[in-house]
Parts: sequence; C-alpha cells; structure tokens
Amino acid sequence: METVRIETLGPGHYQLIGDLTFDTVAALCKQKKVFFRQQGDVLVDLSLVTKADSAGLACLLELIRQAKSHGVEIRFDNIQKQLRSLVRVSGLDKLMTH
Repeated sequence: METVRIETLGPGHYQLIGDLTFDTVAALCKQKKVFFRQQGDVLVDLSLVTKADSAGLACLLELIRQAKSHGVEIRFDNIQKQLRSLVRVSGLDKLMTH
C-alpha cells in the first residue's frame, strides 16, 4: 500500500489506515496536527495499519511526546501483531499500552 492516512471517527477518536513505515511517516507527520485540534485526550485505532517498521514506531513515539507537550494523553488501540512485536523488542510496552 505504501500510504497512510488519518480518518476521524469522532471527537478525539481517529484511525490510521495503511502502512506505517519509513516511506510513509513523513506524510503522517504532515497530518499529525489533526490529533491536537481540540481539547481532550486522543484515541488512535491502529487496526487498519497494514505494515509497520521501526520508523513507524518512532513516529508513534513522537506523537506521544507531542501529545504530552500539548497536555494531552494519546492512546493507541488495536495494535497489530507486527507493531506489537516491535514495541516489545524495543522495551516500550509501558509507553504504548494502557
């Protein structure tokens, strides 16, 4: 697929759709402001992420950092097996799972 997009499911509730890889994270970075447009915490559904790599994981960690700087908690739901493995291998379980 080699694309990623953000779909709004409701106030503070989003879904990432597509690949979360080195080839797509720059496009996601350009769209990430959508997560911080309104007040309140953010939930991002990752069930439709088809492929992920370490660059995708780094992008999600950057979203966590930026959310904290906005005084927002961002949570990720339905983390796919491939991405969950990257999280576990990187020792980031506590940051990514709530």
